[in-house]
Amino acid sequence: MLVPPILSMVLDFPVSGRRMRPASAPQLRELALQRANRRKEDVYEKQQDPRPSGGGCPHRCRVQRRRGQDRATAAQEVVAKVKEAASTLSKTDDVAQFNQKQGPWVWKDTYIFVEDCSKKVIAAHPIMPETVGQDIMSLKDTKGKNVFQEGWCDAAKKPSGVWIEYWWPKPGEKQGSRKISYTLSAKGTPYVVGAGIYDDNATIAELSKQKTSTK
Repeated sequence: MLVPPILSMVLDFPVSGRRMRPASAPQLRELALQRANRRKEDVYEKQQDPRPSGGGCPHRCRVQRRRGQDRATAAQEVVAKVKEAASTLSKTDDVAQFNQKQGPWVWKDTYIFVEDCSKKVIAAHPIMPETVGQDIMSLKDTKGKNVFQEGWCDAAKKPSGVWIEYWWPKPGEKQGSRKISYTLSAKGTPYVVGAGIYDDNATIAELSKQKTSTK
């Protein structure tokens, strides 16, 4: 059944054969005012956050952009902290400080860890001290894959450092989450310092570009 224009302005659902009472003049005026206000809001949102070509909603665009900004900020924090830790370790050769759970090298949901590439063992871990001394080449993530691949120690010696990806429990949790860690060699020592972010979408290529831009 075709819906008369006067009713289609009032109804937001299909007419199923029932006879509908015509809308009154005040109702039509109120509806017209509401629609005019919605159009104004749509125009404002488009001006503040234009829709991408091909559609999409402004709210989703804002959320995606905010998540990207948060991810960039987290990556920058990790890179800065790792560089600071590597510099400190180069000057002091004090590995013990990185085993302190309440120390300055633990923040938010991440922390600094240290690997000894000459002995191929974990040298410091503030959250899982039981792993200290464990062979890094046999260390598995929660999916059963090697955390550190062959050639990783050499890659970490590059001035730009290197990102690695694996699945690891967040502090206080047992189940593994996707983690991408930035690692950098501490000059003049056999140690490699690292810290990571837990993220389901970030890629190593993306984070490497962000790292480069923060130099």
